[in-house]
Amino acid sequence: MMCERHFVHWMGKPKNGSMEPGDVRTLWEAKADEPGAATDLLGPSEKYARRVAIRKADYIRMQDVQERSR
Repeated sequence: MMCERHFVHWMGKPKNGSMEPGDVRTLWEAKADEPGAATDLLGPSEKYARRVAIRKADYIRMQDVQERSR
């Protein structure tokens, strides 16, 4: 489960694609608004209380095999 702030931070890392915050927020909102999405209101603060279940493996870009083998 990730709140919007954590997802923006996580997707901003170079190994995860270095996405722009605006694009990531749009992606998070789309995931949270999907019918049947697993959500709750147990986030770290009142502003970011809404969380959604996100499978991180779906968003990590595949790195070169040799790069990972080092």
